[in-house]
Amino acid sequence: MLSSSSLRCRAPSLLPNPNPNPNPNPNPNPSILLLRPQGRRCRCRCRCRRFAPPVLAMDAAQPFDFESRASDLLERQSKLKIAIVGFGNFGQFLARTFARQGHTLLAHSRSDHSAAAASVGAAFFRDPHDLCECHPDVVLLATSILSAERVLRSLPLQRLRRSTLFVDVLSVKEFPKNLFLQLLPPHFDILCTHPMFGPESAKDGWAGLPFVYDKVRLADADDSLVRCANFLDIFSREGCRMVEMSCGEHDESAAEIQFLTHTVGRVLAKLDLKSTPINTKGYEMLLKLVENTCSDSFDLYNGLFMYNKNSTELLERLDVAFDSQKKELFGRLHDRLRKQLFESSQNLTGSSHPESLSFSKMLSSSSLRCRAPSLLPNPNPNPNPNPNPNPSILLLRPQGRRCRCRCRCRRFAPPVLAMDAAQPFDFESRASDLLERQSKLKIAIVGFGNFGQFLARTFARQGHTLLAHSRSDHSAAAASVGAAFFRDPHDLCECHPDVVLLATSILSADRVLRSLPLQRLRRSTLFVDVLSVKEFPKNLFLQLLQEN
Repeated sequence: MLSSSSLRCRAPSLLPNPNPNPNPNPNPNPSILLLRPQGRRCRCRCRCRRFAPPVLAMDAAQPFDFESRASDLLERQSKLKIAIVGFGNFGQFLARTFARQGHTLLAHSRSDHSAAAASVGAAFFRDPHDLCECHPDVVLLATSILSAERVLRSLPLQRLRRSTLFVDVLSVKEFPKNLFLQLLPPHFDILCTHPMFGPESAKDGWAGLPFVYDKVRLADADDSLVRCANFLDIFSREGCRMVEMSCGEHDESAAEIQFLTHTVGRVLAKLDLKSTPINTKGYEMLLKLVENTCSDSFDLYNGLFMYNKNSTELLERLDVAFDSQKKELFGRLHDRLRKQLFESSQNLTGSSHPESLSFSKMLSSSSLRCRAPSLLPNPNPNPNPNPNPNPSILLLRPQGRRCRCRCRCRRFAPPVLAMDAAQPFDFESRASDLLERQSKLKIAIVGFGNFGQFLARTFARQGHTLLAHSRSDHSAAAASVGAAFFRDPHDLCECHPDVVLLATSILSADRVLRSLPLQRLRRSTLFVDVLSVKEFPKNLFLQLLQEN
C-alpha cells in the first residue's frame, strides 16, 4: 500500500504556487507557503489533482500582527446579530449589555421605542417582516408572559434562516418551552433562559447573579452549538452564575422564589408602609421589597400566577400559614391578660408622679427659691457626709439661714463647686478622671439571654460594672464580659445597682419583675426596659414599682 502510485502522487513539495492566476481558494497570506501535490510525476490514471487539497504550512515567518489579527477574527466570529422582540423595559435593559459587548442589535415592538433603540445603536422595526428579512442569528422573546403567544404567532417565521436560535427570557419556563415546541418548525433551535434579576436588582452589575437556562432543542451541527455557546457567553462574561436546570425544576423553585416575593411585597404595599425615625434593618428591607416588587408591572405578577401551576398551591399554603399564625397568637391571648396589660393604665390616670409637675410651677415654687447658693467657703471644719474633694475649690452652700419658708431646704440643697479659684497643675486631668468615674454605672441585667449578653459586651467595653441574673445558668457568658452572675435575685438586689435593666422576653416580663425583692434596692434605683413594645412595660412599671 505504501508503494502504490495513488499515494505517491499526493506527496506535497515545498514550492510556491506556480500559477499566477488566483484559484478558487487563493492563499490568503503570501508569507505562508502553499504546499501543492506533485501531480506531474503521477503515472497512474487517477485524477489526483481533484483529491489533493492545498495545505498551509504554519512554520513560515508570520507578520508581526498575525496573532492580534487572528484574535480579532475570532472575536468578530463570536459576535451575534440579535433581534429583541418586545423592546420594553426589560428588553432595553438587556440591550445595553449586548451593545456594550459589540453585538449587532435589531428591535421590534408594538410601541414606538425607536429613540430607545437608537440610544444603544439598535435598528428599530415596526414591521416584523422587515425584522425577519435581516436574518438575525438569535430571536430573543422579551415580551410579557401574557402577550408571548400572540407576538410569536405574528412573526413571519418563513423569512428567517432555518438555523435561527429562538431564546426567551420569561419568568416562567414550562409555558414558553411548550409554546416554542408547538409553534416553531423543527429546524429552529430553542433555548429557554431566565435571568434571575432585573433593572433594579442588577443596577450595580450582573456579577454573582443567577442565570438559568435549559437547552430544549439544538441541532447536531457545529454552527448551532457555537451560536448557543456564544449567546450564553454574553452572561458568563458579565459574571453571572450560570445554572443549567430543566424548565419544570425552574418553575417549582420560582413559585417560592419569585411569586412568594412579589405577593408579600404587594400585600405590604396595600398597608401603605411609611418610613419612621426608628427604622430597623428588617423594616428597611421590607420597604425595599415593596419598592422592588411594585416597580415591576402587574402583568408580570399576573403572569407568574397564571402560567405557573405551582403558584396556586403556594397561595393556598400562604393562606393556611397566615391563619395558623393568627390562631397561635390569639390562642394565648386571654381576656383577663388583655385587661391586665392594656386597660390597667386607666386606673393610673389619676395618680400623681414627680414628672407631672410643670416646669413653670417648679420654677416659681419656694422649694427652688430657697436653694440659691452664695459664694462662701465651707464654715464647718468638720468633714460632712460629702466632703469637699479639693480644698482649693470653693464650696457653695445654700443660704439656708435667710430662707423664711417652712421647707427643709438644706435637705434638698447639695453643695456646688465654684471653679474660679486657683487650681493645681493637674486639676483638669484629676477632674476629668473624677467625672469619668462618676459617669460609670452599676448595671444589673435581669434576663441574661442572647440580647442581654449583646448589650453587656458594649456596657463592659465602656467600663460600667455589670451584674447579671437569669433563670438559666449563664455564668460562663457573664464571666466572659467581666460580669458577676447571680442565680438568687436577693443577692443581686443587695448589691444596690444604679440601674436595673429588664431584658427578658415580653411574655415573662411580668413574672420576672414580680419576683424581684424590690425592698432590697435603693429607693432611687432606675428601672429600664428594652422590650420591643412600650405601652405594656410602661403600665407594668407604674403598677408594680413604688413612686420613689
